[in-house]
Amino acid sequence: RATSRPSPPPPRNSPARFLRSAAKSARRRRCAWCVRDGAGVWQVGRLASPGLPVAEITDLEMTDITVLTPSDDDGGVPPYRVDLQYLRCWRTQDEPAAGVTSDRKAFLSKEYRTKTALNGAIKTKHLLSPVMTRTTLLVVPEDAQAEAERLLALYGVRRDYVRVTVRFGQGDFGLFGAIDIGQTVNVRTTRLGYSAGRNLIVLGIVAYAHRQVLVLDLWG
Repeated sequence: RATSRPSPPPPRNSPARFLRSAAKSARRRRCAWCVRDGAGVWQVGRLASPGLPVAEITDLEMTDITVLTPSDDDGGVPPYRVDLQYLRCWRTQDEPAAGVTSDRKAFLSKEYRTKTALNGAIKTKHLLSPVMTRTTLLVVPEDAQAEAERLLALYGVRRDYVRVTVRFGQGDFGLFGAIDIGQTVNVRTTRLGYSAGRNLIVLGIVAYAHRQVLVLDLWG
């Protein structure tokens, strides 16, 4: 009987292992998405605010919309402060050699440096607003500060995570074939306060062609 054996993991210092580790770290810290598309190809992108929608979904096409629970510890409450860790010291030292400079000693004593972005108005509005801490592979202080401010702007406002079930007819294959991971759609419904429409990013797609149904996981 023929059997298939899983391929061995990449070597410890290989680019494939590094990229896989970086992608897992980015997903865990809610700063990127990494999913497999309909063709089975892995797609990676940086999580950003919704852009221009490629399609509109209304109550006419929608059969169900469900609010999903975020997987993060703060339950989706907007943070009022972002502490972004950067410039990692991969091996800290408590007692370096005598000839090491004071600046170098300070660097070796901490695993990360930290840049902070703060908005006190968010804490006033959301009393349970947490501090978001994110670790990165960034090394330039200016880049770290810009990323901290970007994350505060991204997460410091209301964000919804919903699952939408859409039914489409024979003439709609072209429209819904244009919807892909990372793109933005506009959801207009009488539920959830979306009467004026809300732009959401597509984070997940499951297509049931035989039932002419799309299930979309949306965030924004």
